[in-house]
Amino acid sequence: MQARRKVLILGVTSVAAMSMLVVSQHAFAAGTGTPMSGLVSAIATKFNLKPADVQAVVDQYQQDEQATRAQKETDRLNQAVTDGKLTAAQRDLIVAKQKEMQASMDQIRGLSNDADRKAAMDKLQTDLKTWSQQNNIDMNWLRPHRGGGGRPGWQPTDKSSTPAT
Repeated sequence: MQARRKVLILGVTSVAAMSMLVVSQHAFAAGTGTPMSGLVSAIATKFNLKPADVQAVVDQYQQDEQATRAQKETDRLNQAVTDGKLTAAQRDLIVAKQKEMQASMDQIRGLSNDADRKAAMDKLQTDLKTWSQQNNIDMNWLRPHRGGGGRPGWQPTDKSSTPAT
């Protein structure tokens, strides 16, 4: 019975974590707490669990999902090289730029003023357009593919703009 309860709790936590991710991230951006803290607290209270244990499950789930997304992105870019849609050099530039973008987004999320966040996002967008043109890489290659679940993923709209050279 105890094992069944743990499986149920893990399942509920996973489903709730996925469904509440957007809401909790918005609350975090508004400065109301850490991501998922409200959900973690609610699950811990409902199932009489230690909040730290629930948080550990949520953290592990998020890490696993991030690793899965990273691997899918790596596979997508490698396949684009294999298919001749990108060169290996372009792929390497994209990977480096995606890491740089993640660091920039982390900094932007830390800004407390909406106007500052908007200005930083506008600058990031302008810088990305310039980088894209300078490197002859369609900006859509910078957006991770998020296919599956009936949602279309990002794909370059004009494959001719990313020739293999």
